[in-house]
Amino acid sequence: MVALVLIIGFMNFHSSSYISSDSDVTFGKKGGTASCEISTDAISKNIQAYVTEDWIKATLENGALNIKASPNHGDTRYATIHLYAYTTLFGLNLWKKEFEINVSENSGLSTFLTISDSSFSFDKYGSDEVYSTVETDGMNLKITSDVNWITFTKDVSERGNNFLAKLVISTKTNETGERTGTITVKSDKYEQKIYVVRILVWPHILIYQQTVLLCRKKEQKKGIIIL
Repeated sequence: MVALVLIIGFMNFHSSSYISSDSDVTFGKKGGTASCEISTDAISKNIQAYVTEDWIKATLENGALNIKASPNHGDTRYATIHLYAYTTLFGLNLWKKEFEINVSENSGLSTFLTISDSSFSFDKYGSDEVYSTVETDGMNLKITSDVNWITFTKDVSERGNNFLAKLVISTKTNETGERTGTITVKSDKYEQKIYVVRILVWPHILIYQQTVLLCRKKEQKKGIIIL
């Protein structure tokens, strides 16, 4: 009976004497995934990964630790992933071996912001489109207009470690006097402005109408009938 108990106990005893992996993992500001091989003598179900920071996720699969980091919109940040290898008896944790992985992610804050054009002028119809290219290395690009008659779209692409935003700017037909508006481009502490001018339309039409009327009066005096 004693021998049977010992055999059963031995069959349900799983020891662990070590666990190790990569000690440092670094992500770029855009985040991403990384896989680290785990070395241990523990059975797979006795290995755990634990992390408190919410910007990374750590999962175990096929003897490897998979790390996923979300994009960083702030300053450089750090986290620690704790790997545990437990010694168990009948599923109960008796003791553990631990290994720490230091994870860092580069800053997503801007160090510069440039625009290719800072001013545009539209005719009275506002039907044409103009283009301006914005470049920055930050993750927090924001583009706004202070008036509703300016419309724009942006197409963002990547160039190396930087971001390029192609702005397509247009305006609505001008039914009042000359107007000015501003498109503000911001990336963290950096700011650039694009000034937009739209010329008036109705005064030109009124002048034209007055000229026609004057011509009609002159022609009528001469006895000419205008159809």
